[in-house]
Amino acid sequence: NSEGQSSPSPYNLFATQVSVPAAPANVRVASFSNVSIELEWLPAAAYGSDMIGYSLEFCRISVPLTCVTLDGISGASTTLSEKAHSALAGLLLPGTNFSVRIFAINGEGAGPWSLTTIAMTAAVPEAPQPPRQIGNPSGLDPATAINVIWEPPFSYGLPIEQYEIEVDGALPIGMPLAADVLQYVLAADVL
Repeated sequence: NSEGQSSPSPYNLFATQVSVPAAPANVRVASFSNVSIELEWLPAAAYGSDMIGYSLEFCRISVPLTCVTLDGISGASTTLSEKAHSALAGLLLPGTNFSVRIFAINGEGAGPWSLTTIAMTAAVPEAPQPPRQIGNPSGLDPATAINVIWEPPFSYGLPIEQYEIEVDGALPIGMPLAADVLQYVLAADVL
């Protein structure tokens, strides 16, 4: 004060109480497909105890509500380490809504659940569009052979598994063609 400075008070020592971790924050869908959902979250505050891991609960929004917990505690097969800040759940049903929540675990026990996030797998994709023929190079006798070349079609994000070729609406000729085959020659004995 205006009269001067007093001598310092004695030191007081104190420690914060160790506690269960805080709830993970900002749980969000990072990506999804028709059979999987990838989640991300911010790490939970450990509150003075070493983090052990995270537990996720996926609930299929249906009647009855069906839930699966992914952790290393309840006997489920997936262990989410203390360093995990994302998880991928697969083998899910296409076009299905899920509620998802997460809690963190430290040496003191399990913390509170995060806020619930709603996630949805994509619907079953449609069949791919037909391939677009891009040429029939010359050099072959059109009376005895056909050379067909095509570009891969739009496939709604899923890989093409195979191609089949028909002549005049007949059944497919020969074996199915592998997905990496983009050219085929039909010779006289097939025509």
